[in-house]
Amino acid sequence: MRPEKPISVLIVEDQLLIRMSVAEVLRDEGFEVAEAGDADEAIACLDHVAVDAVFTDVQLAKDDDGFDLADWISEHHPEIGVAVTSGRLTERQAKKRLKRGELFLEKPYDIAKLPRTLAALAEHRDARGA
Repeated sequence: MRPEKPISVLIVEDQLLIRMSVAEVLRDEGFEVAEAGDADEAIACLDHVAVDAVFTDVQLAKDDDGFDLADWISEHHPEIGVAVTSGRLTERQAKKRLKRGELFLEKPYDIAKLPRTLAALAEHRDARGA
């Protein structure tokens, strides 16, 4: 599924091999991909690079939290769609922390379906004009 207009995604994941695998799948599908290993790197990236969506793990390096990052994005870049993932939380637990309709993907998620999921997230944000 190649998007007509390249969709840009920021992957925030502290485990390098996971981040590289996700990035490779998305790039193979025509996405523009930026990468960050923690919330500080993600925030620095978002202040300088326009992205359509962020895909972040909940548990990040330096005790960073993907939910806190999603809150920061909501406040500073509400036009960006956010998908949060975790292997330690159920969807029900995650929904309690999500504030603005972010997606939650429980690990293990189907990496082959990830490009379509993130494309739909980006398109949904565009349609809302957020």
